Amino acid sequence: MFQLADIIQPITQELLAAFFAVCVGLCMVPLAKKWGRRFGLVDQPDKKRKLHANAVPLIGGIAIFLTVLITLLILTAIDKDLSLAAFLDDRSLRGLFFAGIVILCVGIIDDRVNIRGRQKLLGQFVAAAILISFGFKFDIISVFGMDFIGASPIFYGAVAFAWILIGINSVNLLDGADGFASTIGAVTCIALCVMTTALASKIEPPEAGKSIADYRQRLQLESDSPLQRAELNEEAKELQKADYVEAFMASEEQPSQKQAEEQAEALQNQQILRAEHLRDAIICAIMAGAILAFLRFNFPPATAFLGDAGSMLIGLFIAAMAIKTGAKQATGYVFIAPIALLAIPLFDTLAAIVRRKLTGRSIYDTDRGHLHHVLIGKGFGPRKSLLLFFAMCLMTATGGTMALIEGKAAYAYLAILSVAIFLFVGRIFGLAEFKLISHGSSSIIRAVLPSSSGGENKSNHTSFRIQGTRDWEICWQVMREFAEDNLISQLSFDLNLPWIHESFHGKYKSSNKELLEDQWALELPILIEERVIGRVNLQAPVRQANYESISQKLCAVLQSLEPQIVLTMQEHKAKRDDEIDEFLAEQQSIEFGGVTAETKDVGRN
Repeated sequence: MFQLADIIQPITQELLAAFFAVCVGLCMVPLAKKWGRRFGLVDQPDKKRKLHANAVPLIGGIAIFLTVLITLLILTAIDKDLSLAAFLDDRSLRGLFFAGIVILCVGIIDDRVNIRGRQKLLGQFVAAAILISFGFKFDIISVFGMDFIGASPIFYGAVAFAWILIGINSVNLLDGADGFASTIGAVTCIALCVMTTALASKIEPPEAGKSIADYRQRLQLESDSPLQRAELNEEAKELQKADYVEAFMASEEQPSQKQAEEQAEALQNQQILRAEHLRDAIICAIMAGAILAFLRFNFPPATAFLGDAGSMLIGLFIAAMAIKTGAKQATGYVFIAPIALLAIPLFDTLAAIVRRKLTGRSIYDTDRGHLHHVLIGKGFGPRKSLLLFFAMCLMTATGGTMALIEGKAAYAYLAILSVAIFLFVGRIFGLAEFKLISHGSSSIIRAVLPSSSGGENKSNHTSFRIQGTRDWEICWQVMREFAEDNLISQLSFDLNLPWIHESFHGKYKSSNKELLEDQWALELPILIEERVIGRVNLQAPVRQANYESISQKLCAVLQSLEPQIVLTMQEHKAKRDDEIDEFLAEQQSIEFGGVTAETKDVGRN
């Protein structure tokens, strides 16, 4: 066990690294913005969902990536204790570099030409495969006191692969409002920096003059000809090991030659691991500084966007460093600590999957149900929403970090649970998803348990206002009456209008068991003003084979609902136009540090 003071001295180097990264980033982002505008890497306003006054550069990925590289070169050039060769020789950091290039290229292409979700996922697969091939795998998995030790390497690789993809996409999904993805990235990288420094502090450093770097320097001075870096490392390790063996042989225990060699090798491996942790801490500090510098331009109202390149790069980095932090640790608190860092984006991603799957939508569909949309929709405003989000991220990050430092997983679990309770009990987020899960579970229970009702012609139905304030129950009542009049066995009515923050889902199921056997199905999109705003799915018994008649009646019902839906859309359009005009009028006089505001954050995705 060690105290918090044990990591104060090592972290001063990380603070210096973060400071240099902030300075470099503040110079790099304006240059990247010019490049973005020049090469068309911008997010164009559309006056529907994107209320930018002008095209905003999507250069977060490029700016952060270049900032990290330049800062690392500067640090290793001016700090004698940091060796560029050591970073280049670190196999895992080389893998992170190559995977970062892949994900950066995929993101830039997507930001420029808007590729399909499956194509983007393929690029993420390639990046994840590169990381795993360079050693980013879990050797031990321990959760809730259960240790998964000795499982198949394929199992550990699959878990790591899934974790990397989840990390990339969970951060990417949060990048729908100014500053949110940057905030989770900065907070998490700072926490990872503290975690890796804490892990290094658990290992005793080598004696003065006996580190690998000292032996390397000695060999370089003694050699008449330049040595290859790999050969130099091996010779330095052999010299260090020989000195350790000699020291162990001379100790009071007087071990045998073989025992002394084993002890020397174990000590050497521990010190190599310590050096690796300290390099990771430096990289995390540089990444945190780069993101903080970008956040200066991404804070609402933003003048630069992360884009998919930036958000996926941050997600990749966090997922990879979290694996390195907990990969070889057998204790549950070390494994759960990095998970706590991504608790909020993971919660948001899980809620999105539940919301879309249980309403019959594709998981790739856009909606306004993400945490950042909900916070802004609750009236907090862009900046207050971001500050509230920062507070929640800080709580989970602190819980994860304290779990690792104090050796108690309860800190991480308590932090995650506290945020979840705050969001749910405060009716801020997750309530609609909980209702969907509850209804699905109750439907399964009713299907399994015998019915206590003697009637056969009753039906059960439920509806959910997932987002928005509009009353869609009148439309749903019309759809239910259609289902009952035409002996429809099952019907779902789904409306998804993300540009006006409205979403509604209704389900109907007849309790007449005869109608539930041998069914045919029909799916019909709801098309209004050349835009698909929802879908109707129905099932009816095969014996009722008047498909054409039912289809015609359904189309007639949907046409009767069109005026009400169009009126809602027009009311929203008029309100949004007023907001745009007001914003554009006020924008001319608003300046942030000498830079005119370019966007109004109402959620971009």
